[in-house]
Amino acid sequence: MAPSKRPCASFFRYILLAIGTLAVLLVTGFALFLVALVIGEHLERERWHEAPTTLHLYDHSEVCAIHHATSEIETKSMPETNEPSSSDWKVLNCGACGACSNVKDVSIYHHTRQSLTLTMTRCAREGFVAGLVRGSDVVADVTDQCFQQAAGISAPCSKCWTENALCNFDNCLATCLKGTQFS
Repeated sequence: MAPSKRPCASFFRYILLAIGTLAVLLVTGFALFLVALVIGEHLERERWHEAPTTLHLYDHSEVCAIHHATSEIETKSMPETNEPSSSDWKVLNCGACGACSNVKDVSIYHHTRQSLTLTMTRCAREGFVAGLVRGSDVVADVTDQCFQQAAGISAPCSKCWTENALCNFDNCLATCLKGTQFS
C-alpha cells in the first residue's frame, strides 16, 4: 500500500489557516488603530476649539534685538527699533527675549529652519520609546539630550523645545501621529 499524502496536505491547510487568521487580525488591528486616531483627533480638535485664544501673545510692541557692535541682546520697544539711532540693532525675534534669544541659537534656527522641527520629532520619538522601555521619568531627559546633541542648541532653548514636545504628546498625540504617519 502506498503511504497517504493526507497528513501533509492537512498540515499545509493548518498553516494557510493560521496565516489567514493572522492577516485578518493584523488588518482588524490596523483598522481599530485608524479609528482610534480619527476619534482622538476629533476630540483634540474639540478641545482646541474651546481653548482661549493665544493671539494676544503675538500682539505686542516689543522685539528682542542684538546690538551689532557689542553683541548685547535686550528687549526693545518697536518705536526704538524704527528710529534712525536704532540702526545698530538687529531684530532677533518678535516679543521679549527668551531662552532661545542668543546668537548661537538664532544662527542654528536660521541654518536648520527646514529641518529643526524634524530633528525634534525624531528626538521626541526616541524619548518616548525610552520612556516605554525605562519608565516615563526618562522621556524629557532623553528627548532634551538628543535635541541638544542633534541640533547643537543651548540647554535652556532645548528645554523649551522639549516642554513643547511633551505638551504635544499630552494634548495632540492623535493629531500628531496622524499628521506625521499618514500625510
